[in-house]
Amino acid sequence: MFGTLIPESNSCVIASGNNSCNINFSWSITNPEGATTAITANEMTDVNLSGSSGNQSLPVPYLSSPRIFYLYNNAKSLVPTSESPNGSGVTVTSDCVSGTSWNGSICIVFSPTATLTASPRTIVIGSSSVLTWSSTNTTSCTGTGFDTGGATSDNATVSPLSTTTYSIVCTGPGGQAIDQATVTVTTADNVPIFKED
Repeated sequence: MFGTLIPESNSCVIASGNNSCNINFSWSITNPEGATTAITANEMTDVNLSGSSGNQSLPVPYLSSPRIFYLYNNAKSLVPTSESPNGSGVTVTSDCVSGTSWNGSICIVFSPTATLTASPRTIVIGSSSVLTWSSTNTTSCTGTGFDTGGATSDNATVSPLSTTTYSIVCTGPGGQAIDQATVTVTTADNVPIFKED
């Protein structure tokens, strides 16, 4: 008795909101010893098959590392063989679609965050302040009143002539996040200078 197990693909991508993706397997068994045939992998439930050959679409859960799939008949491993349990197994991987991450149950799009700070927050006219921004779950950031170059985290020096509120918009698969920081400008005698609307 021997068998073959061939996946249509060795990897699949899990869509957002789901916990598995499907891979089609072709299998065949020559001289099966019993009626019970199954495909399985570590930490997966056996999928029972019927007949000595066929095609079966299997749901593949999120796999943090490649997983070896097995073909059994009558409780004997045919792929890999019971004589060579570490050889010629069918290795399959799965991962969340780009822009999503595994949260322990499903693939989800994480909401973006953005933080913008000014240091110092108050300057004397003619001086400078450093704007520093950071973000999570984003692919690009755009500043109002300063140039980010699209970077999701960095810093930029500004020298406003009057009190100015700067803002940043960071964009990712889960949407946009916005934050602001105000640089207060004063004269030498510490009287704030405000910008007219």
